[in-house]
Amino acid sequence: MDGDEGGDLPARVVPSSPKRRVVGGRDGTRASAEVAQVAFDVSSLDRGQSAEYQRRLHAARITFVMAGGSVYVPVPRADDARDLLAALSAEAPGDDSPFDENPFHRVEVRGLGTPAARWRRLVGALIDGVVFGALVVACVELGASAGIGWALVGVVTVLMTWSIGATPGKLVVRTRVRDVGTGENPSPWRAALRWGTPWIGGLLAAVVPLGPILLYLGYLFSVTLVLFSSDGRGVHDLVAGTVVVNAAGPR
Repeated sequence: MDGDEGGDLPARVVPSSPKRRVVGGRDGTRASAEVAQVAFDVSSLDRGQSAEYQRRLHAARITFVMAGGSVYVPVPRADDARDLLAALSAEAPGDDSPFDENPFHRVEVRGLGTPAARWRRLVGALIDGVVFGALVVACVELGASAGIGWALVGVVTVLMTWSIGATPGKLVVRTRVRDVGTGENPSPWRAALRWGTPWIGGLLAAVVPLGPILLYLGYLFSVTLVLFSSDGRGVHDLVAGTVVVNAAGPR
C-alpha cells in the first residue's frame, strides 16, 4: 500500500505506525502484541456512506477502528478494505443524492431500501388513526382527559418508532421508519421530533396571525411531498431526518 490517491476512491490510504492490542493465549494468559495497521482517510464520506462502509467491513469480518476521520484496518486485510471502498465509490460517484430521481417513481435508497408505496402510507395512516383514536376514546371513557389520551399516543408512537421502527399501521402494511443517516431505527429524539412536528405546527398556528390557514397549507404541502416526491418524505420526515421504507428493504 502507498500514500497516493486511490483512483476514484472517496478516501486515501495513509501510513500508520503499528498498533498494540491485547491478545489472549490458549492457557488463559493475556499479552500485548504488535498489530500493523493501515489508515484509510474517510473524512470525505457522508454519514450514509460511512455507515454503509462500516456495515460492509463487519460483513466481511474485517477488524477496524474508526477514529479522527480515518478507519484503521490490519495490513493483511487492507486490500479487502480498499476493494470495499472502491465498490462503494462505484455505486455513489461524486456528490449524487439518492433522492433526486423522477418524482413519480419510488427509487431504491442505498442502504435503506425502497421508500414505501403511496397506498401503504395511506392505509398505514388510516389504521393508526383508528387504533390511536380508539385509545384516546378509551382514556376519556375511563375518566381521563383527551389531552392525556393524546399524550399516551405520543409516548406509544415514539417508543414503537424507536424500538421497532413502526407504528401499528406500519406493522400491518409492512413499512418501517429509518434514519436516513444510519439506516437504523430513529433515535428517541428523532422519533419524538417526527411525531411532534405536526403538533408544534398546531401550537404555532394558535399564536401566529393567519395560523390556521398556514397550518392547513403546511399539511397540504406535506401530503404532496408524501404522494409525489421520489422518497415519499413529508415535512415531519424532513425535519426529523427519517424516511419510511418497505420492511423488506435492508436495515
